[in-house]
Amino acid sequence: MTTLKVVPKDADKPSLEAMQKFVKGRIEIVYLSNGDHLIINEEGLLEGLEPNTKATQLWWDDVGINNVLEHGLPPLVGDILLVEGGLE
Repeated sequence: MTTLKVVPKDADKPSLEAMQKFVKGRIEIVYLSNGDHLIINEEGLLEGLEPNTKATQLWWDDVGINNVLEHGLPPLVGDILLVEGGLE
C-alpha cells in the first residue's frame, strides 16, 4: 500500500534529505496548476513500485483526461508527498 502525505501550506517545507527518505530514492517534482507540488520517486516506474491511486487521481484531474489519453500518461507510483503551495 502506498502513502500520499500532505505537507500543509503553513508547515515547514521538507528538506531534500527528508523528501528522498520518504520517496525512497531520488526525487522528481510534478507541478500542479494550483501551485502545489507532488514529490515522487524519479525511478519509481523502473523500480516497479506500486501505483499511488490518490496521487495519480490528483495529477490526472489536474492535467485532464484528454491529455492522459493522448499522451499515455502513466500512473504515479510509490509513496508521494503533496506539498501544498509548492516548495518555493
